[in-house]
Amino acid sequence: MAARKLSTILELLASGIAAATILALLVIGLGSSALGLIQRPTARHQTGTPSSGATATPTASPTPSPTPTPPTPLVYLTAHGNPHLHEIALTFDDGPAQGYTEAVLGVLKQFHIHATFFMLGIWVQTYPNLAREVVADGHAIGDHTWNHPDLTRLSPDQARQQIIDARNTIQKVTGITPTLFRPPYGSYNRPILDIAHSLKLSTILWNVDPRDWSRPGVGAITNNILTFTQNGSIILMHDGGGDRSQTVAALTTVIETLLARGFTFVTIPEMLRHLPPAPITQQP
Repeated sequence: MAARKLSTILELLASGIAAATILALLVIGLGSSALGLIQRPTARHQTGTPSSGATATPTASPTPSPTPTPPTPLVYLTAHGNPHLHEIALTFDDGPAQGYTEAVLGVLKQFHIHATFFMLGIWVQTYPNLAREVVADGHAIGDHTWNHPDLTRLSPDQARQQIIDARNTIQKVTGITPTLFRPPYGSYNRPILDIAHSLKLSTILWNVDPRDWSRPGVGAITNNILTFTQNGSIILMHDGGGDRSQTVAALTTVIETLLARGFTFVTIPEMLRHLPPAPITQQP
């Protein structure tokens, strides 16, 4: 009897040890599994996606680069723009001049249009602030020689120096190196054109001339311009060289009427960029 009790007790103990062992193994297994879950990051974290509650840092948009202005083409000689475009160019010679250049700039600013000023080096040197004001208002500048001689009556070296002196003075005063040239009186020959071309200057003439320099009257100036202006016209006027009050007085009516006709005012550099290929724009 005692032996049977002892056998039963031993069986119970063995069963308890086995249960304890199984329980311990389960605990160890669960602990290992839990530890593995903690140590192994999920795929979401591996891809760098922020967890819930995290604030994403926005990516800054790149600053767009400004569109560069296309270079002005070098032309040998032209007196007009593209005849197929409804655009025209106002040009003013012989300045800058006190009183008149400011008045012209005021009218142009009123209509938000730009023009081209062919300046004499001597007056740029004398009135540097006026030259800088023209540039600050967004207008184009061209070289009109140093002091307005007839270049065809000078030696090639003298003619070249007239152009270079004006160009250098304009560059020094305004920071702009001219790419345009207009010979005084519209007087030129092949050597003059070759000199300008060698200096990387486009020679620019005109095809509308109201002869405002002769002071024919405000009505005469206005009527001439409105009669002869067409697609691609380059209009010659003056802001220097004498009394230009008639030019200033005619300017408002001229601009208002041409705008009403649907014309767009452009600078000479803009007009040159719009020229179609043509023999007149190429050196023979």
